[in-house]
Order: sequence, then structure tokens, then C-alpha cells
Amino acid sequence: MLGALAVAVGFSMFAAPAAHAETHNGITCAPYTHSTGDYPADASHFQICFNNWTLTRVNVAYFAAKGLPSNVRNFIESKGTTYYYFKNRSEMNSFMTGKYGGSSTHVDHAAATCGYTGYSFAPFTQTITVTIFDECIMGGITVSNPDLRKVVHHESGHAFDYALAANKLSNRDKTPSASSGYAQLVLDDKDDLYGFAMCTLFQGAPSAYELQLGATPGAVCTGGLVNPGYTDQVDTAEEKAPYFVAPTINPYQDLFVEQFSILAGGVGGQNGDFTLTDNIIKDGRFDCTFYVVQSYWHSLNPPGPSNPNPNWDGPLPNQCTAVSENDLK
Repeated sequence: MLGALAVAVGFSMFAAPAAHAETHNGITCAPYTHSTGDYPADASHFQICFNNWTLTRVNVAYFAAKGLPSNVRNFIESKGTTYYYFKNRSEMNSFMTGKYGGSSTHVDHAAATCGYTGYSFAPFTQTITVTIFDECIMGGITVSNPDLRKVVHHESGHAFDYALAANKLSNRDKTPSASSGYAQLVLDDKDDLYGFAMCTLFQGAPSAYELQLGATPGAVCTGGLVNPGYTDQVDTAEEKAPYFVAPTINPYQDLFVEQFSILAGGVGGQNGDFTLTDNIIKDGRFDCTFYVVQSYWHSLNPPGPSNPNPNWDGPLPNQCTAVSENDLK
């Protein structure tokens, strides 16, 4: 569905009032303030929601958010986005359903792995909540979050996508990732995969995190030779990165968001947990969609004639369908 015309963004120069501790369903969240005083750890927008947390891990999460480019970080902040650091998904769900008056998918999730970002909106207001879990459930067991930085970058991408939706005058439920233009460019990118050799495109086997997100086990290639069963690059991409490129899973929100995370922190993450996924969807492979995310990243607008940033006014790469700016909002 089509997005609406985005309105100009204004950033408040006034500090937000300090937040206070809140308890819901036995879970208490208290504001964390870093000595830098910068968003989100500014006494208002970064909440720690369990005891026995470690300063090192909390600061990894904080600096991942703080380290986003100022235009991106300021835009996310302008929509009142709050970061929450929970022990696990269960405690996130308990707190959020208590705070917001019952179960609602904009604040809780039954299957989120290491984080979840929710969004709700009214005509002139919105709520965006970024939640990060210190512990994740992978393969049915509880593990320490293997890459807090990557998770924060990914969830911040959701916040950015939602903030872009909230910035519109109408159709504020429609994010750029859910636009008709972005969906068309996904198809263009998949068509373009045929220009790659299988073993160039698919390197290594899925990690435990990628398996948790639905990837099938096993490597596509061994010793530079394609293993039996892998013959089609598009089908294999949907098999090895279904959470991001398969049309059946929330198309294509997490593709947009994971491309955002690549811009924020590079390919693969700290431990390489997203190496296979990120190599599939980065620029040079998913050029059409990646260009759109880059344009929003640099200018808060899609590529096109009215984009005020002269470095990102289009056109899209040659192999991409000529979609309009409105079709990318």
C-alpha cells in the first residue's frame, strides 16, 4: 500500500523530563543515565529492567545506540523512542502488558529472540519501544545474548522505520519497509542474484542465531562446489535467510532493518552470527533495496527528485524498476 507525504522534522532543543522507576507485573524498570548525558541514556530514554546487570554489557547496548549517525539518532529521539534492557523476553512481556493494559503486539511478542521493537500511534502521537534482552532463547535453550551491539543496531533499525511512518500526515501505520515500491525492488534484487555464482553468494553455514530465525542447516558449498539440493539462487536465499527475504515472513520489514544494521555496524556482527545473512542482502547484491535504505539513512527521505540531499536524489541503479518516491514511503 502507498505511503503518504512525509512532513518536515523538527528537533526539540529542550531536555526531556527525567523518567522515574516503574513496576508492572513484578518487573521494575529504572532509568539509566550515562556520564555523557547523551540520548538514549539521558535519564529519560534508557531503562534497565532487572537486577544483577553488568555495566559493561549495558554500555555496549548504550554506545551502539549512541553511535548511530546524529541525523538518524536525532530522528529516532524526536519520536520519543525509549530503549529498554530486559533480562529476557518473558520479563519484557510481563512489564509491557502491564504498562500498556493487556497483551498487544505493539509492545510484546511471543517468539522474539534477543530483542523486539513495538510501535503504536494516534493522530499526532506515537509510542516506539526498543527492547533488548540480556538472555535469548535459541534452539530451545537460554543463552547469553551473543551480540548486544548487533541486536541494538537491528532494533534501532525498526525504530527508524517506525519513526519514518510516524512522521507522515496520514497512513502512519505504513513504514517504508512495507511500501509497495520497496516490495517491487525486493523482486528486482532477487532477479539480480542470478548474476552471482552460488559459492560466491552463499559462504559458510548458518549460525545458531540464523537457524533460530528459520534458516535451514548446512552450507551451500563445500570446497568451492555446490552441495546437492542447492541449484536456484533465489530459492536458496529464501531458504538461508527466510526471516529477511522470504515473502511469507512480514515482507519485508526485517530486510530493510537488517540493511540498516549493516550501515550501522558492518557485515556479520561481533561474532559473525549474521555473516551469511548480511552477505546475501548487502549492497553489491541487493542493490535496489539497499540504495533505498542508504537514502533514508543519509537524508531521511527516499531517493527521488524531491530529495533535499543532493547526494541521494536518485536515480536507482539501472536494473531497478523506476518506482516513485511516494511508492517508497
